[in-house]
Amino acid sequence: EAYVVLSSTDPVILELVLHWHVVDAQSFPLDLPRARFLAKHGAYSVREIYTPEDVMALVRFAMERGIRVIPELDMPGHAYAWGLDKENHSALTVCGGMQPWELYCAEPPCGQLDPTLESTYEVVELAIQDLAVQFPDQWIHLGADEVNYRCWAQDKELTGRMAQRDQSFQNLWQEFEDRATEIATREGKKVILWQDAWDEGLALSKETVLQVWKGLEDVKRITEDGFRVVVSTADGWFCHICVVPALYHATLL
Repeated sequence: EAYVVLSSTDPVILELVLHWHVVDAQSFPLDLPRARFLAKHGAYSVREIYTPEDVMALVRFAMERGIRVIPELDMPGHAYAWGLDKENHSALTVCGGMQPWELYCAEPPCGQLDPTLESTYEVVELAIQDLAVQFPDQWIHLGADEVNYRCWAQDKELTGRMAQRDQSFQNLWQEFEDRATEIATREGKKVILWQDAWDEGLALSKETVLQVWKGLEDVKRITEDGFRVVVSTADGWFCHICVVPALYHATLL
């Protein structure tokens, strides 16, 4: 995904940004030195991994051409590949690969991080720390799209821990976003999230930028609520479904 960034103070100033959705449900190809098991078990193969040297070269290549690179660590949904280290970290995710997938996730294979476990946040912190080192841009994208409550609901251990804390699924998602954002802020990063967290009514800092993908009408509603946005609506800018491929879109970062 590429953005044209329009300055809020000077409309003549333009910047190019590569939003790199580097991990998703199907694969975790990013080699993170603090959490190497994620790529070791989550990538398609050992040959299909981005090493820290690969990332450094890409970021340097982009910077030399005036292009910023913002990575996305999509979570807590789209997380199947996080939980493939079955010996040591299988508890990271729930509903992994469940069928029929349409009930539990937006795209297969299903899997979401378990926000009721402290060990989940330990891994999330390691991942964000490494991204903060590898990507010098001040912004980081922390996902937050297409969270499916059915995925969490089918896991009895997870829901048991929720019951002990008197948590709803919305409370659980809120806790995850609060803690992930806190980690990113400690690492000196500003946070971008998909609009889904706002749609669900989560309490978000106005410092958070929301990426709008569902429709242009949402841009007006979200900006009127005081948020800055990245405009990348699926009907116009998701090139796997749009009729005319588009290269750029505008943002109010």
